[in-house]
Amino acid sequence: AIFDCTLYTADGVTALTVELVGQGIQGASTDFSVINGPLTVVEITSVETDVVAGKFMEISLAGFDDWGNPFSDGTKTVDLRDASGTISTTSATLGAAGTVSIDTSFTSAGVTFITASQLGTDLGASASITVEAATAAGLLVTAEQGWTWAGDSVLVAVQAVDVFGNRADDNSVVDLSSQVGLGTTVQTTLVNGAGNAQFVWDSAAWPDRLIALSGTGISGDSQDIYVIADCDTTGPTAAVSFGGADNAVACFDEISGSAQVNASMAASSVSGGDVQY
Repeated sequence: AIFDCTLYTADGVTALTVELVGQGIQGASTDFSVINGPLTVVEITSVETDVVAGKFMEISLAGFDDWGNPFSDGTKTVDLRDASGTISTTSATLGAAGTVSIDTSFTSAGVTFITASQLGTDLGASASITVEAATAAGLLVTAEQGWTWAGDSVLVAVQAVDVFGNRADDNSVVDLSSQVGLGTTVQTTLVNGAGNAQFVWDSAAWPDRLIALSGTGISGDSQDIYVIADCDTTGPTAAVSFGGADNAVACFDEISGSAQVNASMAASSVSGGDVQY
């Protein structure tokens, strides 16, 4: 007799035994091996569910075929990625038993998870992992705008950040001052690593920066800020022309995704005084 037989358990070397029921007749095949099927599932687990940015944690991977057999035979390297795109280990190779443990880390604070894939097909994902910011290492200083009139206040945001740019937990008092010594130093108290302050320049600066220094010794500075003093009550008159015309016409370059326009402000004038900068 000839018949088909499908086996679903990969248990190494085995043999097939056939018995003719009621006749007391048995027979056995020669030994053969049942190996696992294609890799279809990768389980990703970790003891830790919380980790500090930049610190390593151990994760374990276990590969299986469609029938739950450990993936002990076949292409064992899988690609790894996480939701934040900052995982330090981007691949792993399963061992002889279809499992492997590796160390990995993340640099972006927040909630993430790890996905394992092979040839672009996702095979499994971990549970959520919470990445906490590392210790505050600097101050991020951001002015509401890149220029201001002397005498006007500018809103300035200050954040304590770790070495990866994540907002860090810091509740210290921060002094905010002009790099060139203009205006009056102001203070803001950080709450959960963030604070705001209003800064006023008393005269023009071209340019200046704001320097932040916390009571814990960390510091940072803003981008350039241009402070302008208007010495004329009527103000300047700006005039823009495009090749002598009031309006510009340009052709859009679809390859570069841009259009070039040349403008002139030569006809601008200052009425009754100067603009200082």
